[in-house]
Amino acid sequence: MIPPPPALDFSILAPLGFVAAGAFLVLLGDGWLSRGPGPVLPWLVMICTAALGLALFTGVTAFAFGGSAPFNATHAMLRADAFSSGLSVVIGVVALLSVWLSMSHLAALRIEDGECYALLMLSVCGMLVSVLAIDMMTLFVGLELMSLPLYALAALDGRSARSGEAGLKFLVLGGLASAIALYGMALLYGATGVTSFEGVRSRFDPESELALLGLGLVTAAFAMRFAAAPFHQWAPDVEEGAPTGVSAFLSVGVRVASVAAFLRFVALSLPSISEELRLGVIALATASIGLGSLMALIQTRVKRLLAYAGVAQVGFVLIGVAVGTPNAWVAALFSLGAYALASLGALGLVGALAWGGRERESLDDLAGLGRTRPLLAGGMTLFVLSLAAFPGTAGFVGRFALLESAVNAGFVGLAGVSSIGGVVLLAAYLRLPVSFYLRRTTAAPPEPLDTFAGLALCVCVFGLLWLGWFPESGGAGLLPMLRPAVAVLTP
Repeated sequence: MIPPPPALDFSILAPLGFVAAGAFLVLLGDGWLSRGPGPVLPWLVMICTAALGLALFTGVTAFAFGGSAPFNATHAMLRADAFSSGLSVVIGVVALLSVWLSMSHLAALRIEDGECYALLMLSVCGMLVSVLAIDMMTLFVGLELMSLPLYALAALDGRSARSGEAGLKFLVLGGLASAIALYGMALLYGATGVTSFEGVRSRFDPESELALLGLGLVTAAFAMRFAAAPFHQWAPDVEEGAPTGVSAFLSVGVRVASVAAFLRFVALSLPSISEELRLGVIALATASIGLGSLMALIQTRVKRLLAYAGVAQVGFVLIGVAVGTPNAWVAALFSLGAYALASLGALGLVGALAWGGRERESLDDLAGLGRTRPLLAGGMTLFVLSLAAFPGTAGFVGRFALLESAVNAGFVGLAGVSSIGGVVLLAAYLRLPVSFYLRRTTAAPPEPLDTFAGLALCVCVFGLLWLGWFPESGGAGLLPMLRPAVAVLTP
């Protein structure tokens, strides 16, 4: 007798469906609109905006009213819950802001390739699958779908040797990360006999060397994805070589999705954070904060400075993962959101300064910006102050919550080391405002911001100030919204 087909709940895939449809429409629109006389990119941006807007609406609705529902009740591999719905909204916001910020930048570099937005949307599909996954097989598929389009995006500027080099490095190291992840998952399957997170949780033996080796390899693969030291080698070269509009999405989107997927994997696959894993994550966090801060301090190019500083920012987020308490995970996710807004804004402003077919990305190129473009300099100053955890910004709230959770859990030494790293990172970030306001003026592009880029930067500024001043403001604050999402991870 033929068994009945499984009951599939396609409603949980609604955000993914809208984004995938948007990618398909962008490809069709690029081929059709390129035959006309007018510019193509504004129309493609509007298609992406509509698709991502629908995905955001369904994600917000699911977060506000939805419960926990698997895609396939008989063999759950994807599950929509408060955590996945909330992270889908964050990923959608990051993608939408990246699309808005990239249009003027790509036009300034004379890159009119519409497939850029199709690749970006396909990568977003992979990110959504990664945060929905509750099985190692779907997790691997999601991470691959996220990464493959990014290899092409990094090499988007065919006229630049650095862009081609960035794409090649990202491809090689991304392939290595995929191989390590697949081997680690195979070892976990060999030790437990299952691939689902809940199955691994029920059968995981902390005394099994095979299980510990598999867990270590999967952790190393994730560390390569979100560029934690010493697995960060690809990040500075790739983020500097790729066009800035792509760098913003690549740097922020990959880190948000990878850290969220790693947190979901650790929380749902392990009965509790083992001491070996905790020590490993603490080592990653300490190395990332120390190396990232010191290397950012000596950089002379803005994108490279922000790339190394991003390594340090991942280290701070990993503190919350290592501590392992619900409050620490809330603080980690809040810090990740604050980092996303500030880093998107900073890289978006660097991209907005591109003109004449090239980018303005060295500190010398930005000297005197406070006099020639005071609004842009003020916005960039706010972004770097938030990244440096200056009081009154969202970055400060997240950093304070992380250190508080570490101290309350007894990790006083870790909090002290991270505080010292934070001071070094502050010195690195302050080199940007010093260049804006205390150095002699150099030539600056006179072109004003276009509507999409200006709107995206306003969203970043408002978000950082709102989250910095009102993180607990009833239902509109991010911290109250994150607590039910984290509760899903603590059965």
